[in-house]
Amino acid sequence: MSLLQQQQILARLLTDVELRQQFELNGPATLLSLGISNADADALLALAQSQLKLFADTLLQKRLHMITKMLPRSSQAMGTEFKALFKQYAQTPLPDLAQKHLQDALQFVSWLQLNLPAEQASWRELLDYEAVDLKTRLPGRGLIFRRYHFAVWQQDIAQQSPALCLWLRLNPGANWWYLRLPIWSNLYKVKE
Repeated sequence: MSLLQQQQILARLLTDVELRQQFELNGPATLLSLGISNADADALLALAQSQLKLFADTLLQKRLHMITKMLPRSSQAMGTEFKALFKQYAQTPLPDLAQKHLQDALQFVSWLQLNLPAEQASWRELLDYEAVDLKTRLPGRGLIFRRYHFAVWQQDIAQQSPALCLWLRLNPGANWWYLRLPIWSNLYKVKE
């Protein structure tokens, strides 16, 4: 087996929780199911399971750190809940795409939108606002339109300040334009 193949298998074992659990229960059978020869399987089995767990935890911390850097305000607003929810989300394998950290952060936001309690409306809006910022890093042109109830563009997101936000890029290589229009309270009522 080539070094590249070994690295790919180790990467899968480190990032795929289900595969790692199968490996912990029956290492030889798991490796054989991946198409690894007996000789190569013996070499990989020599890797202590505690070391594998340590490496997996290290990669998980790196993944959390990258997502925290990409969603800094959400991470700060949600505090320890952010890390706890990330650990639940991290049971899913890391995306195998170009810009994987960016895609991972976007998938985490999507996962949070489905799993956050309804009463966390300000967190949901802040996550969406930061996700739009991440989407503007992707190539291509676009038009993104959002209505927010909370002042997600300010430090105090709990403050209700309804606004319409628009992001626009007409040419793929151009900068994004951003426009925020306040919605006055006499024209717009926030549900309580």
